[in-house]
Amino acid sequence: MQTEQTPEQSLSPNPAHHNPDWKWSDVSLLGAETVVLRLQERIYRATENQQWAKVKSLQKLLVRATSTKLLAIRRVTQENRGKHTAGIDGVICDTPQDRVKLFNAGLSLKDTVSFVKYQFQGIYHFNN
Repeated sequence: MQTEQTPEQSLSPNPAHHNPDWKWSDVSLLGAETVVLRLQERIYRATENQQWAKVKSLQKLLVRATSTKLLAIRRVTQENRGKHTAGIDGVICDTPQDRVKLFNAGLSLKDTVSFVKYQFQGIYHFNN
């Protein structure tokens, strides 16, 4: 027996919440765009009303949102002109399976690139 989906369920951008064996084709990019657009509108309205604490919390929500990550993956791996060029991590995601792996990895550069933090040592170079 197949149940009908409500409009909210059909626009659910993240199939990983419902199915651990999801495919890239299961992602509702229209739903993801809708979620991101609504968050951006809420940030705009909060800014207009000078509700700075709300702006900050909504910005954090937008940065961490699953929909934002899905759209970022789509933009970088499907839309960008340099989509076939490896980035700083040396990885190219051409297939839908690669995109799912990228999403499941959490989009973290910490796993792929070792960043070195340099402490300022107060060394000055003067040109003579």
